[in-house]
Amino acid sequence: HEEKKILLNTLLQEKQLGRMSDNGFKPQSYTAVIMALQKAGYRTRTIRAVRSYNTKVSDVVMTSNYCSFVDSII
Repeated sequence: HEEKKILLNTLLQEKQLGRMSDNGFKPQSYTAVIMALQKAGYRTRTIRAVRSYNTKVSDVVMTSNYCSFVDSII
């Protein structure tokens, strides 16, 4: 569950930095997620894997339901 928290928190930070459009996150956001996961000692994910998971959470990150969503997956 820690891996998911890192992914979600990184995406939230990317949103706050303005690296998100109406269609989703910008490419550097996926790189930021991979780097955060590596820094925490998790195996390297591909950008494709991060994007695949992101499609499940990007709508949540865009709303105020983020905290409730994080609580529900951990």
